[in-house]
Amino acid sequence: MKAARIFFFIVIACLNMNYRIAAQTEKASNTLKLSAADAMPEATIEDAAWIAGHWQGDLFGGVGEEIWSKPFGGAMMGMFKHVVGDAVTFYELMIVVEESNSLILKLKHFNPDLTAWEEKEEMVDFPLVKITPTTIFFDGYTFKKINDNTIQCYLRSQKKSEEVTEVGWVFKRVLE
Repeated sequence: MKAARIFFFIVIACLNMNYRIAAQTEKASNTLKLSAADAMPEATIEDAAWIAGHWQGDLFGGVGEEIWSKPFGGAMMGMFKHVVGDAVTFYELMIVVEESNSLILKLKHFNPDLTAWEEKEEMVDFPLVKITPTTIFFDGYTFKKINDNTIQCYLRSQKKSEEVTEVGWVFKRVLE
């Protein structure tokens, strides 16, 4: 009887674990993850050209401003500023570059005084998982073109032992 009870609890635990994994996937349904077995798909910097521009939108309890250059020299450069009230909370410096016949998004975070969050030689990398004419799926970060003046972005994150979460926001083109 004791062995049957232990077996029952193991089955329930396994079912619960599978449910949590499914729930995590649903919570991050707008981002993709590159598995170790998958190769990055072929792409060129021109495939990402539609993100070039000056963008702004509400996110993380404030306003985000993101500016991307047009492709040049096999790369695009971007900068991001987050403002709450009248104060900058952080910056990011970003690049999308061609690497191994594909694309990778690399970024570094900075405090308002430009001290880096990451160590000098470190950055956050988002390799390309999938690309379509209107969506760029980097590993954990997605750009989706709604129209010429609107993009939807999604960021996937997971802190050590916590569930996977996904945050989404909309950027509108700043018309100058």
